[in-house]
Amino acid sequence: MQIVRDVAGYTMGRSDLVRRAMAKKKHDVMEKERAVFIKGAEKNGVSREIANNIFEQMTDFASYAFNKSHAACYAVVGYETAWLKTYYPVEFMAAIMNSFIGKNDMIPPYITECRAMNIKVLPPDVNCSVGRFAVENGNIRFGLAGLKNVGTHAVASMVAERNANGKYKDFVDFCRRIQSTDINKRCVESFIKAGAFDSMGYNRAQLLSSYENILESVSAEQKNKVSGQLSFFDMFEDSVTDSMSAELVPMDINEFPQSVILSKEKEVMGLYFSGHPLSAYLEQVENISTIKTSDFMTNESDDESDNVSMDSNAQESFDNMQITICGIVTDVRKKITKRNDTMAFVKLDDMYGEAELLVFAKTYEKFKMFLKEEEIIVVKGRLSVKEGDSPKIIPEAVWNIDNYTPDTRKEFKIKCSQDIKDRVKAFIKYFEGRTQVDVYDSVTDEKIYSGYIDGSQTVREELEKLISEGKRQ
Repeated sequence: MQIVRDVAGYTMGRSDLVRRAMAKKKHDVMEKERAVFIKGAEKNGVSREIANNIFEQMTDFASYAFNKSHAACYAVVGYETAWLKTYYPVEFMAAIMNSFIGKNDMIPPYITECRAMNIKVLPPDVNCSVGRFAVENGNIRFGLAGLKNVGTHAVASMVAERNANGKYKDFVDFCRRIQSTDINKRCVESFIKAGAFDSMGYNRAQLLSSYENILESVSAEQKNKVSGQLSFFDMFEDSVTDSMSAELVPMDINEFPQSVILSKEKEVMGLYFSGHPLSAYLEQVENISTIKTSDFMTNESDDESDNVSMDSNAQESFDNMQITICGIVTDVRKKITKRNDTMAFVKLDDMYGEAELLVFAKTYEKFKMFLKEEEIIVVKGRLSVKEGDSPKIIPEAVWNIDNYTPDTRKEFKIKCSQDIKDRVKAFIKYFEGRTQVDVYDSVTDEKIYSGYIDGSQTVREELEKLISEGKRQ
């Protein structure tokens, strides 16, 4: 900021715009600023050549610049979080997930991380949960405020009633005692779909078929009490509650199929919790997918908007990358283009998070039979990672996973010099796939590495390009 003010006469405001462009590594903005800087410098007696040279150095610096005080803060925060994750892993992971309450599509990667750390994430429960994710006997209990249609005030009033008068005995007892709280019918429905009453011995199909009638019966009972119509049975309230529970909750209804249970969990929790539709295809998914959504999605946003963003280096490495990914379709939004064609925005869940497929009209027309909710698919395409926007997948081909034939191309051999062998190894590991590749020393003809790579033509061409560049060095 001081350079542009002293050399080119910038105001404090305009110099801050330059600082922001450098901080965000916005090279296009910096390039537009070049002419303004040179013109201002010439007015202050600095030659055009020197001014251009100074600006060139500033532009180069912007590619890797990191404010010293900012770097120090990051180092401290990085050390503190590493220490907390090491010595207080359960509390640390609970705190991270609490930071995403209300944005449950961000939570699945952390639940996956918890499982990798042997930390159990327990299901929501009206007798154990509070509003936020909480530590419980070395595990993490899912927070009720993270459910759809459930507010923090409603949960707080329900927890206060539980703390004051003990745990809820059964579903009817729960419905009776919440009459004076902020819990409403939609909250109860969300609790059922999320499995918050499972510990009471009911299945979710039983409660979803009867909760409205039970709430109405309990509400009418409460009104009678208020009006002074005390019945003979009120003298034996506990036994009546038990009989009401048995009478009003139909016990002869079978539980939903697992696919329906998972779908309803996804609806209210924002994620599949008690299982995942892809679990039955786990081996296939691991063999087919060349990338996970958690590899290219980010939770950070820029200062001006809520869009996720990446630094320029990450953008460059992911943008236009050819990928293959498996997942379940969780949402499809169709849009009519100006040419009256149909395109679609499709959400894909791969167990590690969600990503959006941007399906253009021609591709949609060709593969629309697979682009339906609850469909498990394989997508081949490329990543689109643009500054200030969330990463998207541009599909080129789509299959139902049961009909997909993986690339079974035979192994191939390559030769490279010792100078670039580490880069070649890194490339193969990054684009891991099912096709075996053996790497030989171009001088001694000795095998120096063997691995498995995505055998697509695009990846092989990029590998050959890397080896060719090594030969020219």
